[in-house]
Amino acid sequence: MKSVHLLVCALTLAVSASAKAQEITTAAEAQDFLDEYCVALVNEISKAVDRQKGHAEREEWDKFMEQGAWIAGVSDVYGNLCKD
Repeated sequence: MKSVHLLVCALTLAVSASAKAQEITTAAEAQDFLDEYCVALVNEISKAVDRQKGHAEREEWDKFMEQGAWIAGVSDVYGNLCKD
């Protein structure tokens, strides 16, 4: 679970660095950035679900559980940032 938190933090920092490079200065720019970021989070969850299905088919239960933790972490970030 610790590695999931580290990965979520790394993802957040990467996006934060990208935001700083773009110098977001208005609320509209911030909303556009968040909209794009939220779509990226949903895409990551979708990919992780596909990976998790593969692990289940191969009965790789440790990896299956790791993907579940990753999905939970990314979903938590989504829930905190991407509310309507």
